[in-house]
Amino acid sequence: MGLGALKMAGTCFETSLKKWLELFYKGGKDIKIAHGLVTGQAGYVKDKKYGHAWVEINDQVCLDTETNITFPKEEYYEIGKINPEDVYLYDKKEIGHWVTTNGTYGPWELEETEFEKEMG
Repeated sequence: MGLGALKMAGTCFETSLKKWLELFYKGGKDIKIAHGLVTGQAGYVKDKKYGHAWVEINDQVCLDTETNITFPKEEYYEIGKINPEDVYLYDKKEIGHWVTTNGTYGPWELEETEFEKEMG
């Protein structure tokens, strides 16, 4: 299943933070929230770049919280045409800072893409 199944205005930022908290409280060690730009695979997001959030585990596995599917990181980035330079990774300390500072699930540092601006 590709990333195109995701809804543009989905709940990925909220579900990623909630999944991160769940994993953290279950003893997860090297888990981070990722906010980055992905390229849609199908439907109205096909070939469009937009902001998305997911959980990264041990810098090797990506858990897409909208689909609840895990992928090897390399495969996830390939499917979503994700440039690592367009990804912000957040650990416990950084998550605490951004949630406290912004009072939101995110996105915290991603800029809106042209596609997202057009969608209004």
